[in-house]
Amino acid sequence: MRETRGGRAAKAKEEGGDDLPRAWSAYGRLLQHLRKRAGLNQQQLGEAIDYSLEQVASVEQGRRPAKAAFTRAADRVLEAGGVLEVLQDEVDRAKLPRFFRNFALIEAEVVSRFSYDPLLVPGLLQTEAYARAVFAGPERRGVCTTHRADGGRDVSVEQVTENVDGLHWFKSSYSGSDGGDCVEVAAGLDVVYVRDSKALCDGTMLRIGRDEWATFVALLAV
Repeated sequence: MRETRGGRAAKAKEEGGDDLPRAWSAYGRLLQHLRKRAGLNQQQLGEAIDYSLEQVASVEQGRRPAKAAFTRAADRVLEAGGVLEVLQDEVDRAKLPRFFRNFALIEAEVVSRFSYDPLLVPGLLQTEAYARAVFAGPERRGVCTTHRADGGRDVSVEQVTENVDGLHWFKSSYSGSDGGDCVEVAAGLDVVYVRDSKALCDGTMLRIGRDEWATFVALLAV
């Protein structure tokens, strides 16, 4: 218990209460107000929107988030005029980890995506042959064809597992200072090998033709 400025005693928050999202609590208080205005108890509201008494009570207390279907039904039955529905995005976003919520707002509006994946083509950019090779596993991975963005000739890249102990590997100049976060390259007789230093145990690497590698390097230099 604690004493308020007006001299009245008030209960302290229950243990763990601070962890409940404020959006859920605000939604719950509004739902309770609209329910009482409509002259319904929790049981009656639950029956009207096809939800249990426990679910209605939990939403009103801010212990559970209201899903979109719950909100639409409650807004209709309580004749709320959409005031519950306008809070749904906030309720949904409050389910996310606190550190991710602002990013979720940005992600919903992005028009492009940038990432650094030296040994894997992102899913949306994969050709059918590449995707099939990935799903087939290391035992059946073959040659995958990628297409140049400028409309030039195709480039063949093969994901292989083979003995390359005799090759001299060069580390990328953008590697991490601790040596454990880098891409390594080695030149063979007529091919170039690329591997991830963090995944040396499985022996998987990319094998690229010398001409294709030269084209790739030239494009990076532009």
